[in-house]
Amino acid sequence: MSTQPRLERADYWLFLIQPSPPLAESVEVLHFAEHFLPKISQLIEQTTANKVIEAIKEENIRYKNFSVLSVTVFEQSDRFSSPMRLVNVLESVSLFYEACSLMGDDSPDTLSVIACDSGSDKSFDFLGIAKVMECVTKLIESLWDRVVFYREHQFEERLDLITKSLPIIVEINKLEADNLIEPERAEILKRNIFEGARKFIQSGASIPQIESKSHHDARSLMSPMPKLLASSFGETTIGDVNEPSSEKDPVVGNVTNQANIDKLTGEERAQLLELLMKSKATDTTDKAG
Repeated sequence: MSTQPRLERADYWLFLIQPSPPLAESVEVLHFAEHFLPKISQLIEQTTANKVIEAIKEENIRYKNFSVLSVTVFEQSDRFSSPMRLVNVLESVSLFYEACSLMGDDSPDTLSVIACDSGSDKSFDFLGIAKVMECVTKLIESLWDRVVFYREHQFEERLDLITKSLPIIVEINKLEADNLIEPERAEILKRNIFEGARKFIQSGASIPQIESKSHHDARSLMSPMPKLLASSFGETTIGDVNEPSSEKDPVVGNVTNQANIDKLTGEERAQLLELLMKSKATDTTDKAG
């Protein structure tokens, strides 16, 4: 057996260049990847968003002092987002941006949605003033920290604890106490933040900064409220909301058998189901005590 290195042997080079099917297939795959994958990639890439991000990096005069914030809407394999869920995500970021911009005397009308993407999850890219976007990012990060800390509490209680302990609320109160902003403006700022926080948490949205820094699973902790998801196929439902059948759940069954729910809207039915399930959980806890 020859000890000569393979690359120095003529028989090895003859083996490589012979028209064998495996080698020909490999060459064809490489040829396809080289010539066609770049063209396919151009068809699906977010051209506008990429151009804006590149312009920001190059400090283009048009986008000077601007930055991009990406927000992810987690999707479940067997459920789809309702239109209201996506509306809530957009409105929450808009409310956060308005509050942060008014705190720094910037225009709240400088926020734009420059890209939407729908893969396994949905995402939105927002363009706005860099320092305002930094404030929004810090606000969402502080929301996440408190979602983790208060994760054992019921939703309404958790939401109240989260919003009242946000650093930006403390900052607004201090600005008001020092007479740096009017009480009316302070009230508007706090109201925007409270409403934005409610919509953002209910929607189960997240940002890359959370996912890259946290040791907790953002997908599970930031799960959306059931009423903001459309029913999966084959489920028993009331309107657009999942509901256990009356045979399996006597609490729901007794109420739905005695009340006429046909005149309720989808959102009202969702609220009814949420209250029924909360009542059932409370009753179970009382009996256990």
